[in-house]
Amino acid sequence: MSESIYVDDDSQYESILETQAPPQISNLRRRPVGHKKAKELKRKAVVKESSQDDKELKEIMRSYKDCMIENKDLKVMFKETATIQTPAKRRWVQQKQADIIEKSSSRLLNFEDEVYRLQPPEDDDF
Repeated sequence: MSESIYVDDDSQYESILETQAPPQISNLRRRPVGHKKAKELKRKAVVKESSQDDKELKEIMRSYKDCMIENKDLKVMFKETATIQTPAKRRWVQQKQADIIEKSSSRLLNFEDEVYRLQPPEDDDF
């Protein structure tokens, strides 16, 4: 059998057969026992509950942000441009109104709807 040489920390040579596996490092993390196991399960439950709460809070904040944007858009849309005396501000409000109309019309044309899905031809002559 052939032999290979390994150097350890003490710079001494050891002779180990190539077919022999090197020593395994023991698993440092062991399973929790008794109250440690219960404590670990409780910690995992708290983390899971916290992540669920975070998701719910994120959803609430997103809907709140959407409402705030919609209210701001409505405020601009109800602005009477004839009463605005400054031409630059009037043009700005008119441009914002046009942008809001474009944004709302693009939302109405949701291309994920069934109406807009392209269907393959029904007569397959393959």
